[in-house]
Amino acid sequence: MAAKKPAPKAKPKSQSAPKRHTAAQPKDLMSWGEYYLVEKAPVQIPTNAKKAIVTYAPWAVALAALYQLQAILLLVRFTLPGFKVLEQYLPSLANSFAFQTIFYVVQLAFLVVALPGLFKRQIEGWNALIVVVFVNVLMNIYRASVLTGVISLVLGLYVLFQVREYYKG
Repeated sequence: MAAKKPAPKAKPKSQSAPKRHTAAQPKDLMSWGEYYLVEKAPVQIPTNAKKAIVTYAPWAVALAALYQLQAILLLVRFTLPGFKVLEQYLPSLANSFAFQTIFYVVQLAFLVVALPGLFKRQIEGWNALIVVVFVNVLMNIYRASVLTGVISLVLGLYVLFQVREYYKG
């Protein structure tokens, strides 16, 4: 009779290799936003609040566009060559105003582009607001308001991704 070999001992479950998370990691901005700002968000915006945001957002964007236009006109006034007080006493401030005007013009352009899509609840309007959020962050970094830029980025993207499901396209 041949001697039986003892069966190999099975590893206890505590010694087995840990299972890794197999879900695909987000690869682009949209999937990252959906994953972290909607699925994994610690707080979800209630449905009735989302509907209110989607309903009143076009009007808020229209008011923001008017505010941007006013800011642009004011900054242009201060940076015109005829406005000698700024140029004479604070030339670097005049240059800063001129550069900030560029940020405001870009934001205004995307706000105006977003308006029709927001009223029709199309994804193109939502995408234009994403661009506005990032331009705002760049402007805050330029003005050395990094903390303000980060906070506006997080809050802006959070709200936009929470209501994204209401925009078709």
